[in-house]
Amino acid sequence: MAASNAYFTVDPATQQPIGPYDRVSLQKLLADGYVKKETPLWKEGMPEWQPLAEIPELEPLVQVTEELHAKTSKKPAADPGDDLAAFKAEIQALEGKAGEGASEAEGAVDDKGKSGAETPEELEFEDDDGTKYVWDRSQRKYMPKATSAGAAPGYDPEMMTYVPEEEAIPSLDAAMKEEAGAEEAAATEERKRKGKEAGPSAEDDAAKANEHAAKKQKKGKGQPAPQPSEWFELKNNTNVYVAGLPLDVTMEEIHAAFSKFGLIKEDENKQPRIKMYRDRNTGQLKGDALVSFLKAPSVTLAVNLMDGTPLRPGDNQNMVVQPAKFEMKGERYQPAPKAQPSKKGRKAIVQRQEQRLGWGGYDDKAPPEKVTVIIYHMFGPKELSEDAEAAEDLEKEVLAEATKLGPVEKVRVFKDHPDGVVSIKYKKEEGAAACLEKMNGRFFGGRQLRTAMWDGITNFALVKVQETPEEEEARLERFARELEGQGDGKKLPEDQPQGGAMQ
Repeated sequence: MAASNAYFTVDPATQQPIGPYDRVSLQKLLADGYVKKETPLWKEGMPEWQPLAEIPELEPLVQVTEELHAKTSKKPAADPGDDLAAFKAEIQALEGKAGEGASEAEGAVDDKGKSGAETPEELEFEDDDGTKYVWDRSQRKYMPKATSAGAAPGYDPEMMTYVPEEEAIPSLDAAMKEEAGAEEAAATEERKRKGKEAGPSAEDDAAKANEHAAKKQKKGKGQPAPQPSEWFELKNNTNVYVAGLPLDVTMEEIHAAFSKFGLIKEDENKQPRIKMYRDRNTGQLKGDALVSFLKAPSVTLAVNLMDGTPLRPGDNQNMVVQPAKFEMKGERYQPAPKAQPSKKGRKAIVQRQEQRLGWGGYDDKAPPEKVTVIIYHMFGPKELSEDAEAAEDLEKEVLAEATKLGPVEKVRVFKDHPDGVVSIKYKKEEGAAACLEKMNGRFFGGRQLRTAMWDGITNFALVKVQETPEEEEARLERFARELEGQGDGKKLPEDQPQGGAMQ
């Protein structure tokens, strides 16, 4: 499995991805000229291929290489005559030493071999694999000893190369054809058997059986198209391809079914990375989808537990779940025209992924969106915006009432919200569920309450009541009169909020 910071490039000859290469390898390839600034690269987490020079984290590599080339080009050239003379003198000295050593060895061999005996033992040895080697005087190295047929044993490079066996997984199209062929063969046997028993009347049944098998093979809802030869698999694949989905399936159903096996990636809009394929002509769903997980082990879990099962319990249509394969479209790499998220957007996506993967040391702490209840119409517009004490009193009253349904972690009153919003964050999901049911439809201060679970996105503190100039002047006047009355320790009746007990 490739590291998350390793890059893939494209082979110019075959247009296939090659790699992965880390930063050190990319630096060497860039310096040697095998990789250039316009060469497309890709790694896990990138939505598409990008030229090397446009990847921010690889810009230092380009700068270092350009500086190195500039220094090399400015370096004064050495005198070739001096270097050549020194090189020739060194070669002659080495040849002289080698000649003296060879003469001594050949003389010793001649002394031992004058009687015409076989090759001396010190000039012949047997390797661990049984191959015998003999000293070749002409080549000055050990060579395999000739066999009885006069030829030296050879080795096939393919036989000496270890290639791990890969499990052959048939494609969905091939499996469907094999199944249809088996059904057709069974129908033929049944037709022959009935023909012997019932005579000519069995021909109608056989024809119907063949027609049924042909229709079933032709129907094939949600089946993938035949895979071209350019399909390839990623070394770190975090995607699963799902076929056999109902034609009225929703993204929420797919997310609920596959999020059990791991976190699903999100885009810059916090939407799950689930692609539901549609027919180009009609725009209707085709019954297949692509689900992108955050981690590769989720793919194995989803395939092992979801393949061959229905999306909806009790449904007769089973899904086909398998690791996704990708296709290199076109003869050469062409950048996609769609806009890329900004650097700030990519950073936000990474931070959200780390936050979702974080633990914090508490196994029993539920996500905020599962334990936070939002209650609407707890107070009227502008009723609490001018009186902080009234908001505190309401918060205490809500806390006392909400604690009866379960332990509460926090109560917050959004006093400037025009819909009179109050949020209650419970410590457990059971308390939030009880509050959602008990508080919905109740009356408080003459207003009917409405409850909902927090969606995890909406910030109610940003919504405020817009004041007219007359209302702003009246508010400032009331505030001035309140400051004047603080000396008497009295609170003006007109500043009292209208509340009431929950019914």
